[in-house]
Amino acid sequence: MIGGGKMSFKIRSAEERDFLPLRKLIRDTRFEHFPEGFKQTILYSFKIQVILFLVANVIPPALDLHKLWGLVFYLILIILSYLFNYFEWKRKVRQITGEFETWKEFAEMYLKPRGCLFIVATAKINNEEVIAGCVGLRIPKEEYDEIRKRANLSANCFEVMRTGVDGRFRRQGLAKKLMRECEDYIQNHHLNLGKCDFVLECPQVMYVALELYRKIGYNIVGVQHEPFLLGLGTIKVYVLAKKFLG
Repeated sequence: MIGGGKMSFKIRSAEERDFLPLRKLIRDTRFEHFPEGFKQTILYSFKIQVILFLVANVIPPALDLHKLWGLVFYLILIILSYLFNYFEWKRKVRQITGEFETWKEFAEMYLKPRGCLFIVATAKINNEEVIAGCVGLRIPKEEYDEIRKRANLSANCFEVMRTGVDGRFRRQGLAKKLMRECEDYIQNHHLNLGKCDFVLECPQVMYVALELYRKIGYNIVGVQHEPFLLGLGTIKVYVLAKKFLG
């Protein structure tokens, strides 16, 4: 058992019975950043605000309405862009967590390849085991090849994936413990790997996670841009790396 403040957590490998709760946890912890994402992609985007302002101020004269209607149309456009962004965010969360569609896909990615794993932290609430957090290691996607070479990373890399902690169990150091479990796993079970680097992605809207990664030794080695609202708005996605073994 691993203590975490008032709570104790048990760390173990993910099992098939965990699949549905895990999928919900991962998607919920990604979608909870939608309000901040809306600010970054819509409200704080100069380009989008100019477009909305111009459109809102063109409609009233075209319809022979009072100019104050421009403000009404602007607010309507903000509401419509919010709804569009909401459903677009949900679609993207589902898309980027595609390995959670079936247990078979999940196991093929995290449980079968050499060096990969997916672990969960569980806690007891009213004598019922619940998943408090999770993290996985997988073979990096091919898009990382260019970043890996540019950042002088080892060809022997693992991608840290799907780090998530249920809101009820935060502020107890659980995310840090899960990250450490990944390092311990590689160190204790795969010493023959030689040099080994970890990479991961973190959107700019996940401020707390980004701060944690940097505190435990990850450095930004690349920046990607995730488009929203037909490409008019974007969110920065940082690629971070940590040289672990070698």
